[in-house]
Amino acid sequence: MSRMEPLVLAEALLADRAIDLRQPLDVETLAVCTGPDGGRHTLARLFHPRDVPNPKGLAGTGTHLVTRYDPDGKPLAQAAFDSLPAATALWSGIPQAAMSVLADGRLLVSGKGYSGNIGELYLLDAALTSAKLISADGTFDARPTPSGRLLCLVEETGVAITREPMDGDALPPLDPITLLMPRRRHAVQRPVLPAFPLTGDGPPTELRGLVEAVPDLEREAYWLDWLWGAVPVRDDLYAVAALGRKKWSGQRGAHFVFALMDGAGALRGHLDLAAHREGPGRGHRYDLAVDPRHRRIVHLNTTGLYVFDEDGARLAELPVAEKEYKPLAHFKLRGCDASGDLLLVHDKQHLLLTVPLPDDLADLPAAVTGALSAFRKGRTRLKKILQPEDYHWTAAVPLTRL
Repeated sequence: MSRMEPLVLAEALLADRAIDLRQPLDVETLAVCTGPDGGRHTLARLFHPRDVPNPKGLAGTGTHLVTRYDPDGKPLAQAAFDSLPAATALWSGIPQAAMSVLADGRLLVSGKGYSGNIGELYLLDAALTSAKLISADGTFDARPTPSGRLLCLVEETGVAITREPMDGDALPPLDPITLLMPRRRHAVQRPVLPAFPLTGDGPPTELRGLVEAVPDLEREAYWLDWLWGAVPVRDDLYAVAALGRKKWSGQRGAHFVFALMDGAGALRGHLDLAAHREGPGRGHRYDLAVDPRHRRIVHLNTTGLYVFDEDGARLAELPVAEKEYKPLAHFKLRGCDASGDLLLVHDKQHLLLTVPLPDDLADLPAAVTGALSAFRKGRTRLKKILQPEDYHWTAAVPLTRL
């Protein structure tokens, strides 16, 4: 069943930062994770005008917010993360910060900055009262596989996996899976992964060579030069988003590939978006989510909602060009919970919409249109009750500085 709830700012945060909600405020929810108890955590970045020295340049680290909600959507606590690094170029709109939840309820929160492309990974307790830095060597965006091992990005061109699940307070040893080697003639050549833990049985497979072996991706592969994310589909299958940085006049987005790789780094295919090569790049929408029940991969961008099987074949498509799906263009996909529900965020109105992903995809159109209809009604009702300033919902919840 669909549901909708506001994504809140702690009243204590507004007082602490002297934030006036009548002034411009940029808040973007980057991740939504469901814990073992059914409660949710969100990761958001917050920029206040005073934090932005140059509207056309790079902003500082700003503030990241981690918020805990109970299974019914009631906010319980919020933590302000001032030291989390993140790539936050205002012109790009691509913040590199991520969050995942472990089986015991603890959180992994990470970010990557531009300076040296160094990533940091933090371990937070479920109550948001403490944070511990567990990696500062470029490892970030750690996502648990079904068996509990962590699939990680290392700097911006490597994918690795831990040898065992994370049971303690330290990141287990990492084994490399693949490297993406930029080959653009005008690209700045940097040392590739100087801190990459080459502890496996041999060198990692080079993603570039594998992707170039696919004929219809050859041109896109030539222009790829960084990794956006790696999402576990199974213990031995991962969806890896590899992107190009540049966007040219008349092009909706940079070149990209959603590659499917196994645990040995071998290419097993790619998501079938050939007919929409430019579409997913529009608005920098490269997020993927996996339905853990059926191992189906979901992608949402400004052209539509797509569902794929674990071989990359397209199973369903709901284009925003059709009137009933047009509101999807205003949402971003931020996760999928254990029951297969999609977690969509409306950034301008700061609302979280839960959309059921049916077992039978023939029922998907009705599920989505029903959720969008409920969203509109719920939003109107909620605004009458809470009367927020420009959809910035607030709540009296404890605030912690991490």
